[in-house]
Amino acid sequence: PAALGVLLLLCTIENIRVWVDYISIPQRNRSEQKLAIASLPTFASCCDFFIVVAPDAVHHDTGCACNSRSYRRRAWCRAEIMSCWARNGTSDMYHNSNEGLKPLEVSDQILAEALDVIGGEFTCCRLGHPNEEPCDREQLMLPLLGLYADVYAERRGKHAYAYAFIEPRKHELFPSTFEYTHRSLD
Repeated sequence: PAALGVLLLLCTIENIRVWVDYISIPQRNRSEQKLAIASLPTFASCCDFFIVVAPDAVHHDTGCACNSRSYRRRAWCRAEIMSCWARNGTSDMYHNSNEGLKPLEVSDQILAEALDVIGGEFTCCRLGHPNEEPCDREQLMLPLLGLYADVYAERRGKHAYAYAFIEPRKHELFPSTFEYTHRSLD
């Protein structure tokens, strides 16, 4: 949109932070990969602009459709959206649509769906938590609680909009428990 172009012109290159999800996660070192993945909410909450670019494509390994909808189903992507939104609102958040980039608005069903991080799809759950690996929901617990604490602390100030949206859905968005099962390796 034109507003995004004007904002980008007002920013100096030194002040723009770019996180490219596709290339910013190490793939060969599993320990580094886990640390990078765990940091996603932190990086997303620091963004000046958040733009979801998820064109229609086919996943190279699985053959599954990859698009804006599949992006919004993935829990870690939802964590990125929630993190940016909770700290910054939606004024500088965009998603692609058939018409190009479109602002992400609180009233959008897309945003409401995306804020349900724990209700998203987790690869570890799909694989049945092989080798007794913990569920990624456990890794997301502390960053999500940190976001909620930040929103709660400023519930009458800069995060009033986020608190008003979260509070009626608090037990859904931040469940006290969850269950998962391990796949038998026998």
